Amino acid sequence: TMLAGKKAAADTSLSKNEMVDFVVNLHFACMEIRDKIESLEKEKTELVSKLMVIEPFRTLDLDLKKALDFKFMRARFGRVKSEHFHKFEKYMYNNLNALFIEASRTSDYVYGGYIVANGEASKADSAFKSLHFEKIDLGNLVDGTPGAAYAALAKQLANLNGKIDMLKAEEAGLLNKNAAKIIASKERLEELSASFDVRKLAARVEAEEEDY
Repeated sequence: TMLAGKKAAADTSLSKNEMVDFVVNLHFACMEIRDKIESLEKEKTELVSKLMVIEPFRTLDLDLKKALDFKFMRARFGRVKSEHFHKFEKYMYNNLNALFIEASRTSDYVYGGYIVANGEASKADSAFKSLHFEKIDLGNLVDGTPGAAYAALAKQLANLNGKIDMLKAEEAGLLNKNAAKIIASKERLEELSASFDVRKLAARVEAEEEDY
């Protein structure tokens, strides 16, 4: 497909053996590039997953690493469905000594975190779980503020995309550079293959005639 639109004249200067060597070498060169692309694409998938987790918390101006290591308090981060949030908020303010910090909202969820004293952490966790609060582990993803972590990951993603684009361009350049030889090799090897198949068929027919 990378040669689509290209009208290169076939290079007929190669011998059959040279054509085979050329095709094999080109194949392995392209496979090496594609293996690198595949590896980078896996890294990209992981980065995108992390960005999706952090994105709703970007507005929190809070060092999460420090918040999760509070000595006398516990911090939990996650989301609650929008339909349950009013009940969640009302219960928290009426029954628990906890502070909820909202980060963002979508049509389906309210994202944020609550901070509660150590002595009430167990009670708060049980209550919030019953109120459909879903915990989201940010500790392994964020070192500092969510906004800073998001920006750093977004920069890594941009660098990865740049590397992937360069490798794709390298492969396209390799194919276009050798377009004439590729076309000639394809045509000639197909001819040889067809001729070989005809000879095999003829030999088989002659053998069968001898049996009779």
